[in-house]
Amino acid sequence: MSWYQIIGHDKIKKILQNSIINNRISHAYCFIGIEGIGKDALAIQFAKVCNCEKPIIDDGFIDSCDKCHNCISIDNLTHPNLELIFSLPTGKSSDTKGDSAYDKLSSEQIEIIKDEIENKAKNHYLPLKIPNATQIKISSIRDVKQKLSLSSFNDKRRFVIVLKADEMNIEAENAFLKTLEEPQENITIILISSKPDSLLQTIISRCQQINFS
Repeated sequence: MSWYQIIGHDKIKKILQNSIINNRISHAYCFIGIEGIGKDALAIQFAKVCNCEKPIIDDGFIDSCDKCHNCISIDNLTHPNLELIFSLPTGKSSDTKGDSAYDKLSSEQIEIIKDEIENKAKNHYLPLKIPNATQIKISSIRDVKQKLSLSSFNDKRRFVIVLKADEMNIEAENAFLKTLEEPQENITIILISSKPDSLLQTIISRCQQINFS
């Protein structure tokens, strides 16, 4: 999927393209708009262009080649420079520090999650439909923070995309706020939400807000 395959949002596409061309990519964005409008697809495309090995550049326009290894793996949601955070079902018991977000999920739950990610890889517009997944918990934030502390896969930009960011519970929000307060070089976080009023305003204020209409 390239910019051309994303329906509408020409102004937003131009804003993101200009930020890449002028090397002024923000450390954090909040994509705001109704469900199904294309926020996820644009966020993934943004990450893909920034990681493309042979981007197409022409008179202020930049796009992914859609052919290189990085483009293909980001489209498939498997590239190490792309991390997705999303709500997970309740595990076998409450979280304890040190637990991975997946530690207490059953093998059946994990298989459902894998299937949903594969479906989203085929169509970036599709929402994840994971039964009983209503909250993004602190364990998911810890997992990503640990991954970000490791060496980068390459010299390209790393992206963390938080799907339905308004589903973070208060512990997750507070942990995430600390991440936003200490931005890391060459890492961009994109919060995606149709209910920004449900997010802490201290989180929103630290992001560049982009409204989808």
